[in-house]
Amino acid sequence: AVYKRKNAETKGFLVKKMALKKHDEPEEEEEFTGIPDTFANARVNRSFSQSSAEPQDKYRPKLRMYGMLNSYLIRMFSGFFALGVGIFAVYGLSRLMDSIEQKPLTNIDVNQLPGLGTTRNDPEVMEYQVSFPRGTHVSKFVVYLPTNPTKPKLPSIFFAPSGKTPLYGRGIDEMSHWNNTSYAKAGYAVIAYDVDTQIEQMSEINEAALLNQPSKPVTARLRAYKASDAGVLNAKLAIDYAIARIPQIDPNAIYTAGNGAGGTLSLMVAATDKRVKGAIAFTPIVDLPKKYPSLIENISKTVPGYKEFIDRSSPYQNASKIDKPLFIYHDDSNTLNSLEDTNSFVELVGKTNSSVTFAHGQENTKEYWKQSEINSDATKQAIDWLNIQQPK
Repeated sequence: AVYKRKNAETKGFLVKKMALKKHDEPEEEEEFTGIPDTFANARVNRSFSQSSAEPQDKYRPKLRMYGMLNSYLIRMFSGFFALGVGIFAVYGLSRLMDSIEQKPLTNIDVNQLPGLGTTRNDPEVMEYQVSFPRGTHVSKFVVYLPTNPTKPKLPSIFFAPSGKTPLYGRGIDEMSHWNNTSYAKAGYAVIAYDVDTQIEQMSEINEAALLNQPSKPVTARLRAYKASDAGVLNAKLAIDYAIARIPQIDPNAIYTAGNGAGGTLSLMVAATDKRVKGAIAFTPIVDLPKKYPSLIENISKTVPGYKEFIDRSSPYQNASKIDKPLFIYHDDSNTLNSLEDTNSFVELVGKTNSSVTFAHGQENTKEYWKQSEINSDATKQAIDWLNIQQPK
């Protein structure tokens, strides 16, 4: 075996010959002023074939600079490539989550959903909660059952979440707890449900700003609301779940109810679901195109077909389809809907439906939902109306 190293003093090469020797025999070294022919033709020694090292030293800085520049360019392009891949992946994941969140509610198998889980109870009412994830959204039902029912099968009321504006989804209103227990204490099963999908940052103060120029997250929520058919599919899913998974429910005595935007949805569920026997609507917004023309127009710029969707989801435009017994209560102190519009809607429905009960009074519906007892005139009248609907 041989190896070489440069001799700095003589500019020659020291070649050490190594062979198998005994441990006490010295190794031999020979010095050459040039490259031995043995190595001159070898591929590994071509860099030393020059008589002087000057040419190699001359080009070395340029080659080194080129190598460094090339290395930096490769790193830069690699970084941009990785950034592009990351942005594409985040965008793709966002679209995927949106598609999962907007997965049609009709594709959900109620038998695969969780069973009832007790969250709180009192001597008269048991409360159960059902939650299940759907993409980035978690849907929820809250079920109230009388502790000591008087019937083996209970008539049920499906409460839509209350709200001011029926143009986007809403979650279950915790303030409605005491109102729901009022109906349960009267012998009814109550199922509250949410609507795809609520806009968390929405409030009465910034509502117009968020809807007039919807941001990307707000637009995604509006698309989900449109995909839920303004909450009608959420109500249908809640009814499907109750019939399949709550044995106390009487499938032949199903009613819907809601306040404000929830009242609007209650009327639309009654218009589209044959299983519903009647509907209760507290101060519903009945003519959506008339009530929110500019908001609907602006939302339609980012959500195609939104205007036509709202027309299909407005009770006034579907009055002839609402052929179930109705109880409509108008709160004169509430500005959600004018008494004139409510009267006009009642007259329109009355042309094809002879079972419409209309009542109104000076009562703040925002407050009576918080009451712990049945001391609201509107609630009392609604329960009395429900009792009349039940078979003797």
